[in-house]
Amino acid sequence: MNPFRRAAAYLDAHLANILCGLALASLALTPSLVPRPTVFQGFLAGLWFMVGFQLGNALRALWSRIRARSKGPAGDTEKTPPRPWSGRTLALVRAAVALVLAAYVAGYAALVVTWQNDVRSLVDMPPVDGAGHTAFLAAMVLTMGVFYAIARGVAALRRMAYRRTMRRGGSVRTGRRVSRATGVVAILALVAGLTGAGLAAVGKIYADRDAETLAGSVQPVLAGRSGGPGSVVEWDGLGRQGRAFAGGGPSAAHIAEVTGAPALEPVRVYAGLSQGADASARAALVVEELVRTGGFDRDVLLVATPTGSGWLEPQAIASLEYLYGGNTATASMQYSYQPSWVSFLFDPDLSAESSRALFDAVHARWQQLPEGKRPKLAVYGLSLGAQGMAGSFGNLDDLLARTDAALFTGPPANSQPWRGLLANRDAGSPVWQPVYRGGEQVRWQSKPGDFAALGGSWQQPRIGYLQHATDPITWLDPAVILQRPEWLAGPAASGGRGADVSDSMRWIPGVTFLHLVTDMLVSEAVPPSHGHNFGDVAVDGWAQVLPGHGRSDAQLASIQSVIERIDTHDPIWE
Repeated sequence: MNPFRRAAAYLDAHLANILCGLALASLALTPSLVPRPTVFQGFLAGLWFMVGFQLGNALRALWSRIRARSKGPAGDTEKTPPRPWSGRTLALVRAAVALVLAAYVAGYAALVVTWQNDVRSLVDMPPVDGAGHTAFLAAMVLTMGVFYAIARGVAALRRMAYRRTMRRGGSVRTGRRVSRATGVVAILALVAGLTGAGLAAVGKIYADRDAETLAGSVQPVLAGRSGGPGSVVEWDGLGRQGRAFAGGGPSAAHIAEVTGAPALEPVRVYAGLSQGADASARAALVVEELVRTGGFDRDVLLVATPTGSGWLEPQAIASLEYLYGGNTATASMQYSYQPSWVSFLFDPDLSAESSRALFDAVHARWQQLPEGKRPKLAVYGLSLGAQGMAGSFGNLDDLLARTDAALFTGPPANSQPWRGLLANRDAGSPVWQPVYRGGEQVRWQSKPGDFAALGGSWQQPRIGYLQHATDPITWLDPAVILQRPEWLAGPAASGGRGADVSDSMRWIPGVTFLHLVTDMLVSEAVPPSHGHNFGDVAVDGWAQVLPGHGRSDAQLASIQSVIERIDTHDPIWE
């Protein structure tokens, strides 16, 4: 059979599969909150196409069953079958279908490029170039090829099961049932095997990474750092991110150079996951470290919850140290070495339990100090760390009663009290920039100046949330599956969405939720002020929620300039 006839035969037999595949691939390429790397986008398009392709098999089987039932009992020959098309007519129909499909693919591809470049422009990224288009196509075709080969393998197993059943004297009906069951079992086994192997690989990779030391992370020579001289915790046991935290950050000399004022060496204490039988034991070590280093004698004592891997955003910690001239102590401890999404899925309460143990231990020691000699007690968390730290308090009143300031960055959708505050926000304020009780004690910020722009009195203690309209981690809520979210209520010009959310993004039942899941994986691969990247708002965030630093506008600008140069993907102070 020549290639044209073979293609025509394949189109006849698999038209439903191709249409379903195109439908799902088209949905996969609709705009979302943040741009995706072209290779990743190609992988998603290929994956969704093959899922749709397999869905076409189910639809074809269903249609065959319906037709078989509509013919009535076997032997019913009253109905005359329709006369088949002539060969010429059939060839013309095939050509027309192929042209329509080709035109759709070309037109939709142009539309996708427009959408993606619009999304990229809104988050200050350059448009996709020719190399990006090539990478997208290569990734998509490769993904389709891999999953097509898997589908052929499953089909071969089904045929084998059918033939074996028939050789053993089974009926056609039994053979078909066995074939279908074999396919289901094979797919489930494949999914379970890949999932298990994937999770095991993730665990192994991150366990190995936790044992490594980042380039440039050097054991401290200062007594005011965990793992340094006189420390009660071993340097090697701090974990990869704990060593980066304890061995990084600005020195007193650098703070003085940037601010033009005298400075102290900041205190940083940390306990690794291996340095204690449980969270309470690690918290006790952190308190012991604070006592040893004089952390309770500083002006500001910050209790910070890291992300799942133990990472603390360097901009957030360093900003506070610059603002207060190093007269600070930051205390934290590790509760996992896995990425945040693993902790979130398999032990969602872990970050809150760790936060509660640490804060309660620090707070108990802090309360023993004379009231006039207590440092300002602040709390902080990013992403899962924000959920854990905020969730360790009973409610908003408890948080306000036991802290002097709180800064929570990029909280996940199920965080409390964040979720309750949004539900009860002032009428007319958008969900991505909410106002709660006129901003008396709680405020939100996406870009520097948002806290102050609200005006009015901001009483102390103050709680600040750093939140972007394009952060998928904040909006990843199962309710989005069946309900249009408030952050997609209408065009940006009319206040129906954030200014950096594309007007081309539409809520699609089920699809939008899956977009958020995949966007979450690349939410930090965007410039500051968008997605899950908050480095540029840390200085203004701390300056507003914890006033009293006395920095001038010129000093704040100098600090901001330094903070913006920190590479978040390599948390080592240069």
